[in-house]
Amino acid sequence: MKTSFFFVLLAVCLTSAAQQTLDEKMYHAYLQRNPAEWIMVVDQSKKEHSQSPTDATRKFKSAFAHFSLLSSTMATKDEDLFDK
Repeated sequence: MKTSFFFVLLAVCLTSAAQQTLDEKMYHAYLQRNPAEWIMVVDQSKKEHSQSPTDATRKFKSAFAHFSLLSSTMATKDEDLFDK
């Protein structure tokens, strides 16, 4: 009984960890300073914004993700990514 409860709890934790919110992914990309993560965040924010283009919160998050990617490229002096 305890073993099955442990596996159910473990499965729930892993599922919730895999489904990070956009804010959590943005924070993780910020901490890691990884441009590839920022690109994934920008792509996800574009997708979420396109699903409901009238939602102001999603529009703001998409703009913030783009701005954060731009700031990250300036900080790392990655001119190739900055020009994209």
